[in-house]
Amino acid sequence: MGVVEWLKFYFLGFFSEKQAKKSNKTGALSIILSAAFTFLLFFVGFYAADIVPFSTHYENTAKYRQFAENAFENGKAYVKINDEKAGYPVKINTYTSEADKEKYCSDGYNLIVDTRPSDTLIRFTQYVIKGEEEIDYETYLALDEEDKKQYLLKIRYLDEELILTDEDTARHIGFLEQVSVEGGEKFNKSAADDYKKLNGDKQNMNDEEYAEQLYYLFIKYYYVGAGSLLKGAKAPVLCDYYYINYIIGGKSDYLYVFDELCTGSFTSDRGVPVVFGGYYDGQPDGEVTDINGFIKQIFYDSAGAAVGSYFYTVIMQIPFLFIIPIALALLLWLIGKAVKGRNNQSYTNYYKKSNCFVLFSAIFTAVLTFVCGFSFSARIVAKFMPLIFGIILMVRACVSFAIDFAASKRSSTNGVDSIDGIV
Repeated sequence: MGVVEWLKFYFLGFFSEKQAKKSNKTGALSIILSAAFTFLLFFVGFYAADIVPFSTHYENTAKYRQFAENAFENGKAYVKINDEKAGYPVKINTYTSEADKEKYCSDGYNLIVDTRPSDTLIRFTQYVIKGEEEIDYETYLALDEEDKKQYLLKIRYLDEELILTDEDTARHIGFLEQVSVEGGEKFNKSAADDYKKLNGDKQNMNDEEYAEQLYYLFIKYYYVGAGSLLKGAKAPVLCDYYYINYIIGGKSDYLYVFDELCTGSFTSDRGVPVVFGGYYDGQPDGEVTDINGFIKQIFYDSAGAAVGSYFYTVIMQIPFLFIIPIALALLLWLIGKAVKGRNNQSYTNYYKKSNCFVLFSAIFTAVLTFVCGFSFSARIVAKFMPLIFGIILMVRACVSFAIDFAASKRSSTNGVDSIDGIV
């Protein structure tokens, strides 16, 4: 098959049965290209469906916009941007403060403004649970190994900045000294080596820096899994408190403004749930006077940073993109054998012809996903992309099968034993 003939087949096969019949002359290139284009189209369709309609959804959310305006303009909660970081002199949390709730809440929407550095060390408690029973971490450590297996470790993050006291430092030194005694019951070689190295570098630190490094070693060797979600942080920090308790805690209908991030959740007047987030990259320094414009701007400015999550979602759908054409071809091949009573075509030919409909099935799926993004949550629609793709592909392949079957009956009537065409 020449290049021009192949291009006609590849791009017109979905619309022309004459071109689709050429599929038995094609090889693996068509199949590989279709798979690659399908992945790309799924990605573009999902990404566009989630990004492009945001402004429309936001404009169609009168109560949320009013809530934001009341909080940041009428409520005088002005935020200032300086060097891509937000600043505000006080903390607002309508979940924990009745005064803040009365002043800033409206229509069920909650507000948090906390622009302290996200890597601020915070206090926390580690505890363990077994069913309804809860015990503290110190009690847990005294249990034997078999009893420990029955408990589940948990961390309770506190909205309390950690200021290391002399008492804290003495405790940390006491623990590290204990685990550094070679031959001792609680000896830990790794901890002993790290503690020795820290003391060797002590002369290069001031007292505050030394106390902080002692604390990091204490966290590392005393607790289990008490690190931080923040990259580079060695102990629980402020962003852990907000992330665990407010962002992934199943809450909705909110607006949070932190030092590096603004995130929110609302339901549009059309019933579309939207969750958004964005950083202040590119935001001009100065006071935020138009909170609604600010929210939309940071969302679109940060859209590129979220590409990975869309890519991951589509990666998870790849098995369906291969299985659907294979399963459809098998189904039609089996139907062909049953209906005709004989089948001169191989399964490979059925698969090749089904595959020639893949490209435009993916195109229509991407377009439909994008359009649906204006009326539904794109992340929900994305879950149905393989189903939409499969339905479009099946309908087109069944049409081809019906045409082929009709031609086969006419050929049989005219005494012809086979036809030039496959499903």
